Amino acid sequence: SIEYCYIDHYVDQFIKNYKISFVKSSGNSISYITAPGKAYNAITVGNLKTKSSTNLPLSAPYNVNSSSCYIANNLLANKPDIVAPGTNIYLPKSDTEVIYIGSGTSYAAPIVTALSAQLMQYEEFAIFNPNCAKNYIICGASNDNITGTTISYGQLTDESGAGLVNAINTYSVVNLQNTFYGAYLYTYNAPGMYSTKAIVNLHKGKHFRAVVTFMNENDDDDLTDGYGNNVDIRLVRDNPYSTYCVSSISQYNNVEVIDTYINASMDYSLQIRLTNSILNPVDNPDLHYWISWREY
Repeated sequence: SIEYCYIDHYVDQFIKNYKISFVKSSGNSISYITAPGKAYNAITVGNLKTKSSTNLPLSAPYNVNSSSCYIANNLLANKPDIVAPGTNIYLPKSDTEVIYIGSGTSYAAPIVTALSAQLMQYEEFAIFNPNCAKNYIICGASNDNITGTTISYGQLTDESGAGLVNAINTYSVVNLQNTFYGAYLYTYNAPGMYSTKAIVNLHKGKHFRAVVTFMNENDDDDLTDGYGNNVDIRLVRDNPYSTYCVSSISQYNNVEVIDTYINASMDYSLQIRLTNSILNPVDNPDLHYWISWREY
C-alpha cells in the first residue's frame, strides 16, 4: 500500500512496546516504500550505487540506484532514513559456491542492521532503546559523497535520506557525548516555544549536523490525515534570542535533521520545540526524544 497500513502500524507498536530496533529495506522497482518501511520508528534503508553494471567500483559522488524506492509525502514520514551500498554485493551462495552477486535495498539494509547491533553492544544507552540507536546512525550519516541535496530545510526529502551510513562518524558522536535526552510531559500539551537543549561551540568553515528523533506514540493505525506530534529543531547564532541559522519545518516526520555551513566561530544554541501535540495522560503520558550533533 502507498499509505501507512496495518503492517507499518504493527511494526511501530512492536518497536515502541518491546524496544527492539527494526531495520527495513525501502523496496525496489515500484513507486512507493514497501511495508513496513513506512513505519515511523523503523530505520528504512535505500540502495546507494557504489558499483557499475559491470561490477567495477565507482568514484564518489555516488547516485542512489534508480530502483531504490523513496517517498516524500505530506501525510507520511519521508523515507528512506538512510542509504547504504546495495549494488552488486558479494555474498556466500552455498557451501560449495561462495560468491553470489546481488543488488537491491535488501542488500543495503543488513549493513545498517550490523551497525545498529554493534552500536547497542558498544553504547549502553542504545541497548533496548531503538530511538537512541536510530538517532546516532542518522547523525553519523554523510551526504557530501552523494549526488544531489539530501537535506532541505531540515527534512529528509531526497531518495538518499540523511545520507550514506558512516560508522566512524556515528561512533564519534557517541564518544564525544554530543547527545541530549529528554521528555515532553503530557501536561505541557503544545509548548510552542523553542527551548535550548545544548550550547555548541562551532568553527567558521566547518559544517554542523544535528538530529532529533522521537517515537511514534500514536496507537491509531490510520495516519493518512497526518501524524499529530511534531518536534522541530533549530540552530541559533550567538544567543537564544537571535535569528536562527537553520530550522526544520516538517510536520509529520519523527526524524528531523539540520545540516548547515558555519559562517562564524562562536557559541550557538541548539533548540527544539513541540507543536501540534496529541499527547494525553491516558495513551501517551510523555514523548521521549534524543538529540545528537557533530561538527565536520
